[in-house]
Amino acid sequence: MGLFQEAKRESLQLRLALIGPSGSGKTLSALKIARGLVGKEGRIAVVDTENGSAKIYADRYKFDLAEMHAPYTVKKYLDAIKGSGDDGYDCLIVDSLTHSWVELLQKKEDMDRRGGNSFTNWGSITKEHE
Repeated sequence: MGLFQEAKRESLQLRLALIGPSGSGKTLSALKIARGLVGKEGRIAVVDTENGSAKIYADRYKFDLAEMHAPYTVKKYLDAIKGSGDDGYDCLIVDSLTHSWVELLQKKEDMDRRGGNSFTNWGSITKEHE
């Protein structure tokens, strides 16, 4: 058998991050990509931490919205991710994950203040982030 084999379609999950300044079109781009991935009938869920700003596109794209408010804990994000899967959504958009990172950075700073090695303190933070 040679180096190459016939490609076969598998059920894989895409994780994609869109990065850009405020107002650059990340949410709209995410909705366009999501619709392209799941097709006309696919179900899209949006977790919105930006004061419901995704609603501006509700007349152009069909999606369900969950507004998340402070405190922005990793547990809240994980519950939303799990919930979207449990509810049968084909795609989940998290707008934005930045708030979760802020919580983790605060935890890291607290660990550093309590002592220990500031480099190795990243170990538990990285696990939680993943």
